[in-house]
Amino acid sequence: KQVPLAGPVTPEMPDSDIFTFSVSLEIKEDDGKGCFSAVPKDKDRQCFKLRQGIDKKIVIYVQQTTNKELAIERCFGLLLSPGKDVQSGDMHLLDLESMGKSSDGKS
Repeated sequence: KQVPLAGPVTPEMPDSDIFTFSVSLEIKEDDGKGCFSAVPKDKDRQCFKLRQGIDKKIVIYVQQTTNKELAIERCFGLLLSPGKDVQSGDMHLLDLESMGKSSDGKS
C-alpha cells in the first residue's frame, strides 16, 4: 500500500519553475521463500514494524503531479538515516537496484 508523505498539492502554471511530486515509501522484508512482502505499519505510532536480521527492500514511488514532465535520468542511490536533523556523516548510502517508469508512464 502506498502512503503519501506530503499533504495536498496546489496546482502551478505550466511554465513555472516549481515542480511538485508525490512520493510514497514501501518497505518489504524477505519472507523466507525468495520473495519480499510489505512490512506492516503500526497505525497508532505511525511507524513500520521491522524484524531484526531479515533482508529488506525499500521501494520509493515518485510521481510528478504538476508542470511539464521533468525526467529523472539517473539515480545513484539513496541516503538514509534514522531521526530528525541528522548530520551528513550519519547517513547510509543505499544502492539503486532498479529504476523505471510505471506501466501508465506517470511514475
